[in-house]
Amino acid sequence: MNSRHLPVTVLFLLLSAAGSAAAQDATPFAPVVAQERAVLDAFIKNDTAAFNRALGSDFVYVDARGPVRWELAKTSAMIMDCKTTQLSIDNPQTTRVGNDLVVLTYSSSGDQMCGGQKAPSPVYSMSVWQMRGGRWVGVAHSEAPAAPKQ
Repeated sequence: MNSRHLPVTVLFLLLSAAGSAAAQDATPFAPVVAQERAVLDAFIKNDTAAFNRALGSDFVYVDARGPVRWELAKTSAMIMDCKTTQLSIDNPQTTRVGNDLVVLTYSSSGDQMCGGQKAPSPVYSMSVWQMRGGRWVGVAHSEAPAAPKQ
């Protein structure tokens, strides 16, 4: 093989391997999806202790208002003005980023009022989960309202 072609061959092999890994990620990673469901269920019940247990870590939260460093010690103050009756996890997709990091994306619809305003529905969500001490913990979450249907 010509040495000039070696970088191209290596790049092709890396891209092929990445494509195979992405195809394997099409099936949601069940433990992370279950953790996300536990977080949403606790949120619906306004159960701060269960919410904090399911997340397991302080995390970064981003929505239309901007980024917030969410401290579990302040969860009750963060969610006390929200009334939620339903939140779905639709079309979950996971991408493993190494052995200890998983990115979960999904769409969600529900019925929620926060601060006297109806929350957008549906939204697109992304959560980042990291393996720490033998369990998955949330490290980041973001939400963006879905564009209106045309």
